[in-house]
Amino acid sequence: MDYAQPYSKERLSGRGYFTPTGSIQGVDLGNVDMMKIEFGIKRKEHFSARRGIQTLDRFDAFGSQAVWTITCDEFVSPTLQYAWAGTPNANFSQTAATNQSIVFTAGVTTGSKKGATFDLGKYGLYDASIAGKVEGYTADYVIDRAGGKVYIPLTSSIADAATFTVLASWPLLTYDSVVALNVLNRNGNLEIHGEDDSGQGKSLTGSPGVDAVPPVRYLFSMACILSADDSGDFKVDDYRKITIKATATAAMTVKRLQ
Repeated sequence: MDYAQPYSKERLSGRGYFTPTGSIQGVDLGNVDMMKIEFGIKRKEHFSARRGIQTLDRFDAFGSQAVWTITCDEFVSPTLQYAWAGTPNANFSQTAATNQSIVFTAGVTTGSKKGATFDLGKYGLYDASIAGKVEGYTADYVIDRAGGKVYIPLTSSIADAATFTVLASWPLLTYDSVVALNVLNRNGNLEIHGEDDSGQGKSLTGSPGVDAVPPVRYLFSMACILSADDSGDFKVDDYRKITIKATATAAMTVKRLQ
């Protein structure tokens, strides 16, 4: 490739694929909006000493520890174990129900208590109410229908330690479940793709097919240890992102399209 070629310029998006050691099944790490590699070069200074003066005459690189930093912003079931550095559980399922009674019996620890919040144990409630009572922060109760909690305001007419019943319905729901932070290092092979739209697709006949897209510009492949330092920030004004680190454990191969 020469300097005037379109591919001499690079503005790339990325994709990462990780295959754990001993498995033939890989995982697509999702949309990669930033990827970078630090060579981790280790250097040693050498000084020439003459008449009480030391002068640096060598500064040799003698080692490297390549580390990829990959920032992803898609969170799907196959990648949650990587985002949370853990192992997947069976899905948590909530069965649907209609007009069910959830009773909080009288007592100091189990009954109603003004200013307290109680767990309904269900999520996504609808048709939820306490019979004969008015909902509101200046009334008798407030139900967090999404999170399955009921709050008894200080102004409530529900007496402390009195029994009360929440009547509610809830839908069928399925949650992913992960045991977090019990797999901090994952050995395997990582393949990173750098891609853009600077050229047409290529086919075996030399003419682009109807579904041809520009081929991957870069192919990086290496044995590595995959880990994540945190699971990203939850921010209302930005998409959540996770940063995954891949530390090379063998020589990395770099392929670049001509």
